[in-house]
Amino acid sequence: MLAVVDAEQQGEAHPNPLCHATHPLIAAERAGRATMADLVLGGCLGSSVARLALINGAPGSGKSTLAHLLAQDEPLTLALDIDAVKHSLGQWRAAMPASGAMARRLAVAMVSEHVREGHDVIVGQFLARTDFISELEALAGSLRATWTEFVLSVNETELRARLAARAARPERPEHLVNSAHVSPEDVPQLVRSVEAVIALRLRATVIDANGTIPETAEILRRHLHGAQ
Repeated sequence: MLAVVDAEQQGEAHPNPLCHATHPLIAAERAGRATMADLVLGGCLGSSVARLALINGAPGSGKSTLAHLLAQDEPLTLALDIDAVKHSLGQWRAAMPASGAMARRLAVAMVSEHVREGHDVIVGQFLARTDFISELEALAGSLRATWTEFVLSVNETELRARLAARAARPERPEHLVNSAHVSPEDVPQLVRSVEAVIALRLRATVIDANGTIPETAEILRRHLHGAQ
């Protein structure tokens, strides 16, 4: 339930008299037939609309770390790591590619629910194929959320060094899993895959991520705030 509806239930007057508890928009929201964006357009909420942001990039580019870092900027923003969802599925290695497909379906459900509640979602995920990117963009449109797409660009030398360091000193459980599948020797192919995504996703914002994580986070923040 959205906060404005809770306030109305407590007897507080809404600045827009059309958004009384008996208004159809409020009733529709309570019944799950209206989204936060519908209430915004109807004048029952402020001007801000939830955002769905994708941070794409090769393993080792820092996308998941950046998503978790940026999620701390606003209450209840969700940093969604689809690989982590996949790795939570029982015997996921023995059920490839079904586990990957299931993780993506679960991710779509999580995004839908969170955005409908009026909260931002930041997805940090390497997506070399663009079909799921298009699905996420279409989902944002159906939810009337702001869609923001980033691709992290890291040169081969830097990416090779990061993957080697991550294999030697994993910081998260996902690093241990991913290091078994991706090594520094894969860097040329990874860079080519990212370049292919950039060539296909012309409206994505390419971010130079060769600097430190805090430096890249500040660049992303400037773009995110500019997209509001």
